[in-house]
Amino acid sequence: MGELIKIYSRPARLAEVVELEEAEAVVGTGIEGDHFKKGSRQVTLLSKQAWDDACRDIGHDLDPKLSRRNFLIDSLDFNDSLGKVVHIGDIAIEITGETKPCRLMDDAVPGLKAALTPNWRGGAFGVVITPGVVAVGDSVIFWEAPRFKLGDRVLYTPTGEDRKSWPGIIAKDPEGKHRYHFSDSSGATWVAYAVLFDDSRTGRVLPEDESQLELMKDGNNTRRPETQA
Repeated sequence: MGELIKIYSRPARLAEVVELEEAEAVVGTGIEGDHFKKGSRQVTLLSKQAWDDACRDIGHDLDPKLSRRNFLIDSLDFNDSLGKVVHIGDIAIEITGETKPCRLMDDAVPGLKAALTPNWRGGAFGVVITPGVVAVGDSVIFWEAPRFKLGDRVLYTPTGEDRKSWPGIIAKDPEGKHRYHFSDSSGATWVAYAVLFDDSRTGRVLPEDESQLELMKDGNNTRRPETQA
């Protein structure tokens, strides 16, 4: 398990980085007040250990604020993390790519760009899939989202005191282009448990609440871990 140890915001392109104690993560736009709010790169993350390794390679002890990433995280490795979901406190971020170092790193210290290039040392970027407020000291974990296909038979267990499960299928949301919702076998009852599809056939459940979905054919469980690393 990792820990969020720094939060940074960049109010404008090339503006001085601002250090925060907490920040709000918003679906579709990333960190409130940060200038980078588009596409698949809404939030950037950096491993403290990767930054320290790069600094050691060039013989400098540098402030990680120079990286211009949003979240500095202790004890988590982002190498080859594409497609994984990171939980930071109550929010969730899907990793959509590697943050490659730019010329600003060499403008700060010659050689820093090259030192940050291997093994995702420059960090990762992603999109907010569960919004909320995060604060320095929040725990950080990777969550491997189970995969589903259209037509999969599943059991749905809602949140709350009544934990009775009921069967259904994964079916297309008639109002959505990329989100697919769970329905009962007749297709008449739609609930808020969403499945984000990468293409027309396969997708993964988004951890939007504490409800539980499991495949009837193999019993895989989608309840997100609370304490596992």
